[in-house]
Amino acid sequence: MSGPFVRMLVNIAVMSASVFSRAFVAAYHQALQNAKQGGGTAAKAASRTYGGMAPDEALKVLNLQKTDLKSSARIMEQFDKYFSQNETGKGGSFYLQSKVYRAKECLERAIKEEKAKAGKARSEAEEARRENAQKRG
Repeated sequence: MSGPFVRMLVNIAVMSASVFSRAFVAAYHQALQNAKQGGGTAAKAASRTYGGMAPDEALKVLNLQKTDLKSSARIMEQFDKYFSQNETGKGGSFYLQSKVYRAKECLERAIKEEKAKAGKARSEAEEARRENAQKRG
């Protein structure tokens, strides 16, 4: 009696193994296709970070809104406040001080980039106006 029962268990185990192996191979191929199609998104996201911190995270660290990015003074005010509160001599955390400092750096670079983009767009617009004026004149 044990012979047919054992044979049935072995058949079930072999069929299960073949089903799982096919599913694994199909999932692997799908993962490869997904990686080929969306591989650039991780690189784009990484290029928007400064020193390992994204501007959105930096805003949260310094308790700022996106509208505060227009004011370097507001960023420095929050930086000074949180940096001094976390001084190690006062029992603060060097780790938090580092986060605050990196957040300030990140936002300063983001502001610099935005100004550069705005200046480039402005100069391109002026150049287009000059070309149009020369064509008319």
